[in-house]
Amino acid sequence: MQTNTPNSFNDPHKNKEKNPHLNPKVRDENLLRDQQDTDEYKRTYTALELIENRNDEIPMLVEPLILQSGLSALIGTSDIGKSQLLRQLAIDVVRNSTFLDFKIKTQHRKAILICTEDYPDSIGYGIRKQSDPFQDGMDKIRVYFETADITAYLDEQLSNDPADLVVVDAWGDVFEHNLNDSGQIRQTLNEYHRIALKHTCAIVFLHHAAKGKNDSRPSKDNALGGQGFEAKMRLVMELKADSQDDNLRHLCIVKGNYLPPDMKRKSIALKFNPETFTFTNTGERKSFSELGIKGKNAAATDRVFRPESMDKDTHVQILQNKVFVNGCTLKLDGLKKELSIAYGDHLEEYIGGKKLQKLMDYLLTDLQLIRKEGKERSPTSFYYLTTTDHQL
Repeated sequence: MQTNTPNSFNDPHKNKEKNPHLNPKVRDENLLRDQQDTDEYKRTYTALELIENRNDEIPMLVEPLILQSGLSALIGTSDIGKSQLLRQLAIDVVRNSTFLDFKIKTQHRKAILICTEDYPDSIGYGIRKQSDPFQDGMDKIRVYFETADITAYLDEQLSNDPADLVVVDAWGDVFEHNLNDSGQIRQTLNEYHRIALKHTCAIVFLHHAAKGKNDSRPSKDNALGGQGFEAKMRLVMELKADSQDDNLRHLCIVKGNYLPPDMKRKSIALKFNPETFTFTNTGERKSFSELGIKGKNAAATDRVFRPESMDKDTHVQILQNKVFVNGCTLKLDGLKKELSIAYGDHLEEYIGGKKLQKLMDYLLTDLQLIRKEGKERSPTSFYYLTTTDHQL
């Protein structure tokens, strides 16, 4: 005796309403579902759709730094705290409303850490130190300790359990090709970009700075390897050490497609707590020119620094708008500091030591744009901007 299974089509008229071969509506629904499974997310829009669905502001995970969906990077030299800073970001995303005093906007309060340079015991120790005295929210951070097939892993994880943030620590371990091959770099990052768009999450890569960049001025070009890496990022941050305080770090925005220029000229000074492995925003900022080449390298470039190569009007504008703001007066130390920052920003190099003295001599003696009031060594003497031969 022959029996029919529920999916048997021996009777072409049986269950006609549910049979895709006989019911066009069911067939179309199945095709649409299959297409959605294949396409994963919408790729093409009309301009009208983009206008009508626009947000009043760009969606951010951390305002105004990290986009809600896209690729970002943190670069820096070894042993400076890059991993701790990004773990702190993950912890803040799952349980706090701010990161370094910047507002966080989450959808899921979940994060994924891809850890390729550490082991479970060391990561557990670090997270415990950073999250003490409470471990609330730590069950919302997933930690993965493999380097192969990361994009496939992320696609599966985010499909089953969405997250706001993915931290890849470190890029050099998950990229399987030559770090100088920009074409291959972009091709690989395209896969991560697809995942970020598909799952509406921010992916932040930890990457190392190139050898010899420890004393260099903050720059997106300090990243190790090919230019294709920074080119694909919407945000690149560089973490640099302070030259005087061992527990002070400078978070420098060296690339930010949606940030105002001022955010990309001065650092965000962070205080590192060696007991808790956490950073706090000091509220202070430092010009990139003050974080650049110093010591022997600065002395070597003194011989090519010529303040007379700039026309007088340019000097006037810098002094008026950046140094003696609103006609203020300055003591000697203040004058040196403001000149170093203003001219360093303008020339995109460190102005200090012999360079700074050369500049001051030129401005006071040759151009006479700055004048001193008071006796030579008097603590009450000050400097001001003159009006000689020009209209301010």
